[in-house]
Amino acid sequence: MNNLFENWRQYLTENSENAPKGAYSHFVIDAILSYDEDARLYKDIFNQIRAIEGVTIISVAERSQKSGIDQETVRLDLKYIPKRKGIPLEQHGAILKRLILNIPGVDKIKFVSSKKT
Repeated sequence: MNNLFENWRQYLTENSENAPKGAYSHFVIDAILSYDEDARLYKDIFNQIRAIEGVTIISVAERSQKSGIDQETVRLDLKYIPKRKGIPLEQHGAILKRLILNIPGVDKIKFVSSKKT
């Protein structure tokens, strides 16, 4: 048991040294999301974003602000692991955007930056 605690990092699959060959890294995406004021951000929108394959964490970087008539904007940090094999990494961002835009109540999303971790 002591060996497990001393060498715990080798058992993590997200550790790049032990990840399966061809596995993708985590990406942290800074995004601005505009949504309908009537939509329930945490209960409806965030839960559906978390349900997207590859999204592991979603957190609020800046609180919601009114951005227009019946519209609010929030700044998010998304942690994402591309899961679909055979698709170039550049296309994963476009796929993720399209999936988020299909969520009821979401008006638009802009990826401000992304970095590989």
